[in-house]
Amino acid sequence: MACVLGVSVPLLQATTAVPAHADDRCTAGVICSATTNLSAFRVLAVEKWNCKEPCKGRQEWLAPGKSTPLLEDWDGFRVDSGWCYSYVMSPPNLLVRTYGRKNGTWIRVHNGVRATIVGQARVPSFLCL
Repeated sequence: MACVLGVSVPLLQATTAVPAHADDRCTAGVICSATTNLSAFRVLAVEKWNCKEPCKGRQEWLAPGKSTPLLEDWDGFRVDSGWCYSYVMSPPNLLVRTYGRKNGTWIRVHNGVRATIVGQARVPSFLCL
């Protein structure tokens, strides 16, 4: 379950999100998706959006402070089971909190969007507000 909260986050880019694509590399005219981990714990990112539990394809653990590789299209990340993740999708610059259900919950990051994970906590679902 995702909860969207309005916050005043500076506008970082002004593009319209388009569906995630499955190319491995960004090419001229294609705006790719990316994920940055600013939390204190690692985050599992997935390159191609084909996530039907479990998510298949190239995956990479992002240590705190790390991002998905430049000039590559990374289409999602996983919220671990029993954890609450806080993240900002830019654009539209909204803070979202998602609770990881059994086997985790995959979050799609569309082209032209950067997901920035800003916090993680292992809490009961009712505290993930």
